[in-house]
Amino acid sequence: IAGASQTPHVDVSRRGSTGRIVLCALVALVLNVFADKVFVVAVDNVTYPLLTEWFRAQLPLVNAVLGVAVVSDALYLWHGETRATLAADALHGLAGLVCMLMLLRGDALLALPAIEVFAGIHGPLNEFLASLAELFVGFLALVLAVKTVRRLIRVAQI
Repeated sequence: IAGASQTPHVDVSRRGSTGRIVLCALVALVLNVFADKVFVVAVDNVTYPLLTEWFRAQLPLVNAVLGVAVVSDALYLWHGETRATLAADALHGLAGLVCMLMLLRGDALLALPAIEVFAGIHGPLNEFLASLAELFVGFLALVLAVKTVRRLIRVAQI
């Protein structure tokens, strides 16, 4: 498009791309390796997991989206902002959006197991955890949708 800005609209700097790659690796590491130490409730020196079995079954999909994000940012690192790298980034946004919508339509992501100490507040606490997870995933879906549209617009500008 005549008159389109030639300055990159995506942070394609070595620091920005590497930082996003490291962030994806850390998220994957926490969700897959340290989840039993991070997402827990401890009562009388016994820990109870907060991540539901349903969410654990969805982790391969989440990992795939994180993997696409790493590839997308690695492409930015090596090639800068081009139509191909923007298209790969838009593909990541679309894959992430589909994943988030699937997570929103599924079962609870976080739930407190039946613990006698929390018997009186078990129901409201699980409702709160479900609402909190829904809010977070919904926000991520919105961010990914905006990102995808912005990348597609930028592809058309180049």
